[in-house]
Amino acid sequence: MANEEIYQAIELIDKRIAKLTQLKQDFIDEFNLNSQTTLPLPFKHDTTAKRQVARKKPTNKDRIIDLLKAEGPLSRGDIVKKTGIPAGSAAGVFTDKKTFYSKDDKWHLVEEVFTEEQIVEK
Repeated sequence: MANEEIYQAIELIDKRIAKLTQLKQDFIDEFNLNSQTTLPLPFKHDTTAKRQVARKKPTNKDRIIDLLKAEGPLSRGDIVKKTGIPAGSAAGVFTDKKTFYSKDDKWHLVEEVFTEEQIVEK
């Protein structure tokens, strides 16, 4: 995008802001609100909870835990091949020393780790 187009876009945004500011002032005047009146803060949509609830897909950590439970200790290369998780992502998962440890070039679970669904099932 050329600089001139960027400046035109900024100018358009400034014009829209000015129109919205005027619209806001018109509402304040129409309903006899003054500067002493507390206006509600702009709405902020929190998507964090929605993303946490919507997550049905297992995380890379969940996939590695499930694989190690099913097959026992494996090398990082075997874990990457069997899960399809990129090597760098798997390495990041293995930084969780409360869940994983390496011995004899194979990754092990520190202790039996259950997913939330497995706890509910039992």
